[in-house]
Amino acid sequence: MQEVDLPEVLNTQLYYLSYLAEDKGINLEVKVNSSLLIMANHFLLEGLINNLIINAITYNKEKGSLQIAVDDKKLIVSNSGEKMPLNPTKIFQRFNQTSEKNKKGNGLGLSIVYQICKFHGWKISYDYPEDKHTFTICF
Repeated sequence: MQEVDLPEVLNTQLYYLSYLAEDKGINLEVKVNSSLLIMANHFLLEGLINNLIINAITYNKEKGSLQIAVDDKKLIVSNSGEKMPLNPTKIFQRFNQTSEKNKKGNGLGLSIVYQICKFHGWKISYDYPEDKHTFTICF
């Protein structure tokens, strides 16, 4: 565990992942309203960010949107996608997939994110406001 600058890690990961959004024509918006130093395992934090962003791109629609924000000790990842909320009782379970017709992954990404949050004592939540799949991590 070490003190880590979340916006710095986020920007580094976005440098490597933004081309995935570009390939699908996804509009990527990033808002970092403050510096946020957190105690974290740097490697696990990178994995958490990668899984959230890749998931938000993979399950997004062509020419959709992806918003990422760091504000008030929170990381918020919100994306367009399937026009229905995910099942909150299954969303963080291993091998859970949103639909059979949409088999794009192995169903581990959000489970990994959940376990990383649990390890660090962070709270993760899912909501579906205004037809956006939104994951919020409170540090």
